[in-house]
Amino acid sequence: YFLEAALRQRHPNDAITVINKGIAGQTTEQMAARFPKDVYPAKPSLVIWETGTVDAVRSEDVDGMAEAVADGLADIQNHGAETMLIDMQYNPSTVSVINFEPYLDALHQTADQQNVYMFKRYDLMKYWIDAGEFDFINVPRDKRLPLAREFYACLGERLADAIDYAAR
Repeated sequence: YFLEAALRQRHPNDAITVINKGIAGQTTEQMAARFPKDVYPAKPSLVIWETGTVDAVRSEDVDGMAEAVADGLADIQNHGAETMLIDMQYNPSTVSVINFEPYLDALHQTADQQNVYMFKRYDLMKYWIDAGEFDFINVPRDKRLPLAREFYACLGERLADAIDYAAR
């Protein structure tokens, strides 16, 4: 919703539709397996693929994840769409429990090798949290939904910035 709104505001004369085909709890390999059924029939110009989180949480094989990303990117390209990868979210309460670093490195390296734009959400969120822009830990229950909306609106704007930049 927020990404589509940001893009439509910036490009009022263009037909823009954002379709979310994400399913929570899926590994990179599971996501890529769904592309033929869930993504390609829509004939997208751009596929924004957020991946790596579940792989890291489950301690899946990092090389296997990177291979699934590379294969998925090649398949998307073969279907005529551009791709933007998005890495995982940063949360200070999970980084002490989950080792995201090898998965971040593998995603970024694969994006570089495949010449695909990587939206570094992890770094952006870490910056916002460290700078005090967002506090996801000490949020009273009644402030969580407004905070989430504000966060996703900011994220939508930054994604729209990245899309505009990459489209130049």
